[in-house]
Amino acid sequence: YGTASAMTAYNSANSAAYIGGEIDDESISHQFETMYRSDMSHFGVSKSQQGKEYSEGSLNFAMQPDMFMASHFYAIYGGEPAVSTGEHNFTEVTDKDLPSFKMEIGRDEKEHTYSGMMCNRLSISANLNEYVMVSSDWVGKSESAVSTLASPKFCGAGVDAMHFRQCSVKFNNDSNASTLVKSINVDWTNNLDTDNACSLGSTTYSRAPVPQRREIT
Repeated sequence: YGTASAMTAYNSANSAAYIGGEIDDESISHQFETMYRSDMSHFGVSKSQQGKEYSEGSLNFAMQPDMFMASHFYAIYGGEPAVSTGEHNFTEVTDKDLPSFKMEIGRDEKEHTYSGMMCNRLSISANLNEYVMVSSDWVGKSESAVSTLASPKFCGAGVDAMHFRQCSVKFNNDSNASTLVKSINVDWTNNLDTDNACSLGSTTYSRAPVPQRREIT
């Protein structure tokens, strides 16, 4: 299972209750870089040190009209974590920082906690007669805790995933919907600058990675 909770500021207390998502699979894991040193007095590498530590990985799931999906839109756009019904308009926010999340991932017999997680990429794809699928890439601080499994509550347990039905695609404000579209794919990429998220004396991120130019394809 996977749960997420928005943080009030980067690597600070949670600002909301945990939101459980019905994910299909995930690959979030603790990573670390290794520094190697070789010199002319030894054959090959003679010394090594552990360098930067961080967490990264992806979540994959079917798109549902629930707070877990809303959290993804909040993560990629920032702004106020509000959810509206009916038509949804995406508005660029210029005076808000991107939020960070604390994630709890349940695997086998243990629950793994990752804090300071920020969404770097969000992808939504849909094919005719199939569920709408979501893939998101996350980066954040090194793994912070390992504990026993919990009993999460899934916010979308009472709804089904979205699929192509009663929908249409129009181009250039054409009043007639296209009959040729069989699939759609939308990608958002924030290009987070993780290289400058560390500071002296810290082996992991000490401040939120700054988003660079956002790309939407």
